[in-house]
Amino acid sequence: MAGPTRIVLTLPAGDQAWLRMAADLARLLDVGLHGLFIEDRGLLAFASLPFAREIRLPTYEWHALSPEQMTRDLHQTAALMRRRLDEAARKAGVPSSFETLPGPEAPPPYRVGDVIIAAHPGAAVRRVSVSAAKGCETGFTLLVPPQAPARASGPFAALVTPDGGAALDMACRLALAAREGLILLGTGEAPLRAAAEQAAAMGVAPGRIVRRLVPTTNRAELLRALAGLRERLVVMPPPQPADEAWPLAMALHVPVLLVEQHCAM
Repeated sequence: MAGPTRIVLTLPAGDQAWLRMAADLARLLDVGLHGLFIEDRGLLAFASLPFAREIRLPTYEWHALSPEQMTRDLHQTAALMRRRLDEAARKAGVPSSFETLPGPEAPPPYRVGDVIIAAHPGAAVRRVSVSAAKGCETGFTLLVPPQAPARASGPFAALVTPDGGAALDMACRLALAAREGLILLGTGEAPLRAAAEQAAAMGVAPGRIVRRLVPTTNRAELLRALAGLRERLVVMPPPQPADEAWPLAMALHVPVLLVEQHCAM
């Protein structure tokens, strides 16, 4: 499986815990952090209106807005977000880069190998498409539910499915990098046993591999299987249908890394 090349996240966000979590994931994968700041051009348009006003603290006085002041404010916000990104990357020991997009209509500069962080429910899950010339391509989307625990330790869980080889490979890589255990979830004893053998072949200590047989892979069964295990992150292929991804992440209440691989025939 072609591995990830960088972690891509959109700034700003209210809770900075997810930024630290992204930097830690970049450290485990040995990749860099790339921050995207999206300028709200609607604010600039509003500031140009003759009746536009803002209330300023701590005086609570109304002041007229201007496009020039709004532009300065956006630049200052972008600079703050870049400092926060750089600081998180520095503490994690990974490189960082930053880019400003001129509004949400600008196409995101995603590349093959990007791990795209979706930090709010309803954010789009990246879909992978390949051409015959490209062969295989892997897409990564990390769903971070609100108030998800930013655990600095704990095992990594992987959902074992017939098309989930790339997800299993990623979970093993993370467990090895973090020197943590591995939880395997699946609906069949034979696939679970084969997945455990593959994980051991990659270097995960057999004594640190936990297998959990589940009757189905619906939310309730996965929650029951993971109860009390304090998993750090769940790695799995995108569920079918894809719009079940966020409800599943919200129910699990931990970050969920979706790993989707397609190969041209």
